[in-house]
Amino acid sequence: MTRHVIANEQKRFRWSPEALGNKFVINERLSANFDDRTMLQVHLWPFANAVKAGTSAIMCAYTQINQHYGCANPDNLKYLLKNELGL
Repeated sequence: MTRHVIANEQKRFRWSPEALGNKFVINERLSANFDDRTMLQVHLWPFANAVKAGTSAIMCAYTQINQHYGCANPDNLKYLLKNELGL
């Protein structure tokens, strides 16, 4: 299984309570924002390699990507995973 597809690099201060506990002010969850070219050339290729290697499943990320939650974003799930990776 390949976990947390696309843009799950942020490991600290993803939620307001964690940030506030460390004296950072964040009003809402952080979002990884980037264009389509960056998505395809930087963030998607490791998952493409996992598919070529025969991964059995891919788990979506719970972070936000371009202001939409990764598991609820039809562009990411339908276009990237089905069309680009062939899942």
